[in-house]
Amino acid sequence: MFDDFVSENRLHILGKITATLLHEIRNPLSVVKLSLDYLNMHRDELSDDLLETIENSSQALFRIQALVDNLLFFSRPNTKEEKLCSIEQISNYATDIVEAEASRKKVLIAKECSPDIPYVRCDVNKLLQIFLNLLTNAVEACNDGGKVIIRVYTNQMQNIVWEVEDNGVGISDEDKVTIFNDFFTKKQKGTGLGLSVCKSLAEELKFEINFESQLGKGSKFFLIFNLNLLVSKNEI
Repeated sequence: MFDDFVSENRLHILGKITATLLHEIRNPLSVVKLSLDYLNMHRDELSDDLLETIENSSQALFRIQALVDNLLFFSRPNTKEEKLCSIEQISNYATDIVEAEASRKKVLIAKECSPDIPYVRCDVNKLLQIFLNLLTNAVEACNDGGKVIIRVYTNQMQNIVWEVEDNGVGISDEDKVTIFNDFFTKKQKGTGLGLSVCKSLAEELKFEINFESQLGKGSKFFLIFNLNLLVSKNEI
């Protein structure tokens, strides 16, 4: 029993140290991002080689930031900061963030959004993180010149569905049962945290997350919003 207490205490301390380190890492990352943004403002004055270096650095920075955000999710306490937010607006914001990586790979991102989609009551940052993780996975799954489609629509049960579809590598039947497990990944540079975080956040926010996939043909991931969390635009 004492050993269990010691182990639990060590994990608690490790979690606090991890969170502190990650927050400290974020500060220099912000400086690097500002510097890259400044260089991008002077693109016309730079050579092609320098532009390629800046782009590669920006993509590496994006991957580090995504990893830090995912690790912070596991180390921070559960807090609720719910408010009304537009599913479409948050989706568009996530798309803007991922667009640079998509352009680098020549992956087209298309949007199909039904009119009059209601607002949802939830934690905006957590919903954005789900969108970002799923969008990033979709883009990374595509070969150069691939396509990703984002859809927001009402299904037959009158639930609102946010869907992202790619024509990438797809998921094997063997891997389908484990893709939401912590640290499971088939990517050479993957952390195996993206989908695990999505699953945890979706459960916390009381959303349903699911997927369909065929190896070699692509995947669809769905986020289904609970009717109790939706608010019509007319009610705002």
